[in-house]
Amino acid sequence: MAETTDSHANWYTISPEVVGQELQVDPAKGLSMAVAQKRLQQYGPN
Repeated sequence: MAETTDSHANWYTISPEVVGQELQVDPAKGLSMAVAQKRLQQYGPN
């Protein structure tokens, strides 16, 4: 997953399509259970 801390400090200023690309997710489909579990382990809960 892309590092987001400095590259997009103001997520609200970019389009949903770009956010999806940066976070490597299709907003229409969401994350698979496997990817969601992996990200939960890697980054913790929201």
